[in-house]
Amino acid sequence: MKKGRYFIIFAILTLAQALISNYFLFSQYILISLLPLLIISIPSRYNTPAALGLAFAAGFVVDFVGGGTLGLTSCALLPLALLRFQFLRLVSGEEILTDRDDSPVTHQTTAELALTMVLVCLLFFTIYVWIDAAGTRPFWFNALRVGLSTVVSALLCVLLGNFIFGRNR
Repeated sequence: MKKGRYFIIFAILTLAQALISNYFLFSQYILISLLPLLIISIPSRYNTPAALGLAFAAGFVVDFVGGGTLGLTSCALLPLALLRFQFLRLVSGEEILTDRDDSPVTHQTTAELALTMVLVCLLFFTIYVWIDAAGTRPFWFNALRVGLSTVVSALLCVLLGNFIFGRNR
């Protein structure tokens, strides 16, 4: 992948997420986020501090443009950036990180990408909903919101990931 291509994809997906956050609120039970795909698809040549910086910037932009609570999305994205190599190794093994110039998502099969997205979205929405609720909503509501948001967003991320990064599949 050319060096500039990922940053164009990063900017477009961040803008798309801001628009989704602002204009496409389907239900109070379902949150849609493309940001887990964005963080997992960071090329492996970028180390963890760079990924943390990109995650913070993307979360801040989405909250600022999308009208959310500033820092909420960043707070949920930072653990994903911190643990992205561990998620990729867990699902696809060590060899997924050998091509440092390309996104690791490019080398995953659709099943591996689906499992990765489910795990990453589950972590993202668990943190996001837990912080957003701040103890004011019942457990069943938060659990349902995390579950439905994970299913919908993981499916959307797999479809989008296959479309953008699926040249090897």
